[in-house]
Amino acid sequence: RRQRVAHWVTLVGASGVVSSLLSTMPSVALVLAALLTGVSVYSVVAQNQRLAAEAKDLHFRWNTLAGEYNDLWDHIDEDDDPGLRIKQLALRAAEASRSGCGLPAKSRRIVHWHKVVLTQHGVAA
Repeated sequence: RRQRVAHWVTLVGASGVVSSLLSTMPSVALVLAALLTGVSVYSVVAQNQRLAAEAKDLHFRWNTLAGEYNDLWDHIDEDDDPGLRIKQLALRAAEASRSGCGLPAKSRRIVHWHKVVLTQHGVAA
């Protein structure tokens, strides 16, 4: 959302209409130019779109793993070597965890969602 706001502020602020309106007030135009430069720099540095794509990929990986663990649990007697399958899933889980290392971690959010998951599964937090 912040990325979208930054783009709109930059587009509207840099438009010819705003520039022509502020041409009679050079000090305001200078402040606007500095503000737009700051928003543009933020837009590049924050890399929100890259982080969103990484989070989406990580979400997909964990959901896929959860489905495969559920499938293993539901068909544990039918599996030829459940130990091997558990090791394979654990390796994929480690890879997914490693790919999420670049994402920001907010401790309060992690604790909150950990409690939500425990509650969903009937485990006391």
